This record gives sequence, C-alpha cells and structure tokens, in this order.
Amino acid sequence: MKLKFILPAVLLALSVFFYSCESNDSPVTYNLVSGSTNKVLVELFTNTSCIPCVAANQYLDDLTNSNVIIIRWHTTLYPNDPFYAYNSVDNGARQTYYNAANANPKGFLLGTYMGNYNANLWTNNLNAQLSASRSMGVSIVKSYDTTARTGTLNISINQNSGSSVSDLVYYVALTEDGLEYNAPNGETVFEQVMRDLFTSPNGDAINIAAGQTVNLAPLNFTIPSDINDKHASIIVFTQSTSSKTIYGVEKVSLR
Repeated sequence: MKLKFILPAVLLALSVFFYSCESNDSPVTYNLVSGSTNKVLVELFTNTSCIPCVAANQYLDDLTNSNVIIIRWHTTLYPNDPFYAYNSVDNGARQTYYNAANANPKGFLLGTYMGNYNANLWTNNLNAQLSASRSMGVSIVKSYDTTARTGTLNISINQNSGSSVSDLVYYVALTEDGLEYNAPNGETVFEQVMRDLFTSPNGDAINIAAGQTVNLAPLNFTIPSDINDKHASIIVFTQSTSSKTIYGVEKVSLR
C-alpha cells in the first residue's frame, strides 16, 4: 500500500481512540490526606486499548494511602480486552450500572463520578472524602486454606449514623494485582483487576439501621487455579442501588 493511503488510515484510527476515551490533563503533583481512618473506594473503568486510560491507571498505581481501596473494572469500549473477557458477566453488569462503556477512563469515588481524569481534581476529591466520615463500617474475618484454595468469610456491617437505606446491597469482590499483558495501549502490568464477585452481579440485599450491626452468614469461596492467590485481595462494600452511594468499604489480602 502506498504512503498516501496509509496516512489517512492511521489518522482515522487515532481519532477513534481519542474520541472514545476521556482526555487527560498534564500530570499534577498530588498529596493525599494522611492519618485518616475513613476508607474510600475508587472504581476505575478502563480498557487495555484505551490510550488516555494509561495516565489514570498510572495515577492509581502511584497512590500509597492504604485507606484508598481500588477496583478496576475492564469494559467493552474496545474489543478483545482479556480482563473483561475473563469475567464478562460481572464486568458487564457493573459497566451497565454506571453507564461506563461509552468512554474511558471513568472513575467513581464512593459511587460518585470523579469527572474527566485530572490528577489535581481527583486528588481534591479523594482528600475531601478521606477527611469525611463513613456512616457504615465493614469488618472481615477471613480463613483460607492455601492448599485447597478454599476459604470462608465472616462479614460484619455496622451502621453508626444516618437513616436506613431501603435499597442497600453489599458486594464481595475478588481482585488480583500484578497481571502481566502487553496491551495495545502500551501498558504491561495491571493492578487491582476485578476477577470475581462472590455476591450476585448486582449485589445482595441487606437491611440495617443506625446503631445496628449485622453479621452476615459465613460466605464460602473457592479461588480458581489461574488466579495467583498471593496477589489477590477481597473487598467488601455497601451501596444504595438507586443513588449509587457507597457507605462503607474494607479490604483484606487473601494471603
């Protein structure tokens, strides 16, 4: 093919990438509130062919505050994302819930959209929530047999303030770090990738009121052999299905 025919094709491909992905401003130095005990959940919707997703992923990779808990959901923005394909049911349900397949990266902090990726904006959003208080606390007691790759979770949820949430659900998510893949967008290592939900894709219902603690029935689970359990974590969070507000979150390493 002659050069004059190649160049328009390249330009067209680039335009599709940047039209479908949300833009990124220049890198900004960021400092998160330290000493907070108010854990927050960041959910990033990303895709291995999305070029602007690289900056948002790098931003989250660089966060060192242990009170920031992260789940990365892979989407159908572009085809052939292996992390979406690994669990299309749970990834698909979550991207539909947030309407997050039309543009990536999309970040949600405690269920609220964080705006187009910008390091300064996202840092300000994080600091505001790290300085605030959560109305629910989550406690996880885990047992895990490394040989059988089976375990049990005992989960307690306490509501310490606020009104009862009529449509409250809880999720139990399994994530994996350090996944290696030579992605079309240039990324090679992927962190906090959602691998499985131990609850239904839309969460499991829970009823609780201020001052109450609910001890959920023990949850038995099995870790598939293709997941590196040394790099896996379990995340539990509560959320209103209608408002999308996340009220409490906790994380434990599998091993």
